[in-house]
Amino acid sequence: MKRMRSRLVSILLIIAMLTTMLPVQVFATELEVEAPADIVTASEPIEVFSTATQSNIAPQSDFSFTTISGKVTDASGNGVAGVSVMLYNYDENVALTLCSTSTSGAWQSVEYEAITGYTYTIRFYKAGYTFSENDIQIVALSGSTTIDTVIATAVEVNDLECNPADYSYEVKSETVTITKYNGADTAISIPAELEGYPVVAIGDRAFANITTLKTVWLSET
Repeated sequence: MKRMRSRLVSILLIIAMLTTMLPVQVFATELEVEAPADIVTASEPIEVFSTATQSNIAPQSDFSFTTISGKVTDASGNGVAGVSVMLYNYDENVALTLCSTSTSGAWQSVEYEAITGYTYTIRFYKAGYTFSENDIQIVALSGSTTIDTVIATAVEVNDLECNPADYSYEVKSETVTITKYNGADTAISIPAELEGYPVVAIGDRAFANITTLKTVWLSET
């Protein structure tokens, strides 16, 4: 009799345990089946957006390259060769590749460097020459831009100013390095000697912010 009661109690405990587990199983099943309406299931298509392909974003414009050209002659219309032509992109603060005049005096910027619509400053230089125009500012046009012919005039060396008092310099190991030009001339000849010592170097910023100077003659020595 006692054994039967014990078995009955055990059976009742098992039934009670099964009864408490049943709601958990059902609840778990409901979670798997009844997904909320705002959750996209794997069977539904997912739309993917890419910012690079949206129609309201304008494509990036490519640069339009052009060329800048001109000619340097003497007063008689003969081409002056070997004139250095420096082009500076004013908008981007960058210098273009240095070019020079041919035997006919013609010059042209390097291809794929000048950009249409950008502002450029053009400067000419050749030792012993002055130019009718310099530091010319232009806006590069589409296709090509040709500036007016520039006249180069040879300057006699004897006509160039060579005033030692116009220079700041350093003497080291019995040689001179010019550190600053303090004059206001338009054409000068760098002295070969200062204080009896040979001039062997010119500082990087010796002519910085000098706006009057057009021609600088260097001694062959």
